[in-house]
Amino acid sequence: GTVTDDGLPNGGTLTQVWSQVSGPGTAVIANPNDKVTGVTMPAAGPYVFRLTANDGELSASAEVTVTVTEPVVDPITFSVPVAVGADDAEQTVSSGNIQLTSGDLDMPLDGSTPKVVGLRFINVTVPAGAVIEGAHIQFRSDELGSTTTTLTIGAQSHANPSGFTSTKFDLSNRTLLGQTVAWTPAPWTVKNQAGPDQRTPSLVPLIQSVIGQSGWSSGNSIVFIISGTTSGTRVADSFEGLYPPVLTITYRMP
Repeated sequence: GTVTDDGLPNGGTLTQVWSQVSGPGTAVIANPNDKVTGVTMPAAGPYVFRLTANDGELSASAEVTVTVTEPVVDPITFSVPVAVGADDAEQTVSSGNIQLTSGDLDMPLDGSTPKVVGLRFINVTVPAGAVIEGAHIQFRSDELGSTTTTLTIGAQSHANPSGFTSTKFDLSNRTLLGQTVAWTPAPWTVKNQAGPDQRTPSLVPLIQSVIGQSGWSSGNSIVFIISGTTSGTRVADSFEGLYPPVLTITYRMP
């Protein structure tokens, strides 16, 4: 503020003081008797402050409104690929045999043999309490496939699941969340393509449920299990195929 005095009465002492008139919370005025002061406001919204000056005979005041807004925080997007060969695995449905080092991922048939595919992504740096705004897995086509097929994507119900092993039925025996995401991929008509047709639908509900589990913390792992119908197939590259699946997540802190 600015304060001036006419010099009357002689010998009068000019003082000034800031006070809060209104606001959504009680502000802390650092130096209320200074014309220039810092103020801490505890909540968003409009605050009205009054500066009152007094020369010992007369007083005057003026008000100023300060509107505090919530900070705008841009969403954070990051991608994490399957990092080791054993973290994208296949299981034969009937026998339970596990392949940890396959050069491709057959979803859901290898020829006429039904398979289950497991994907484990480590070091998923999403803080607990984050709001998930986007999530998907990107594959790259290793073979052509145009026969209609429907895949079911589930997530393991564990805040930090362990890696896959060669133990029979290790993939299908894992406990999954109650919800799943259905995916009917478009025909894969070009090899070595990683585009929208090789991208899963939104996995937001699965990711949100995973990070909402007790024990979740940034840097934990997430496991997805992909199964499907007994017609059609989509064959994607694996870690050993030099183009591992990639999980992309967009989140915002509330």
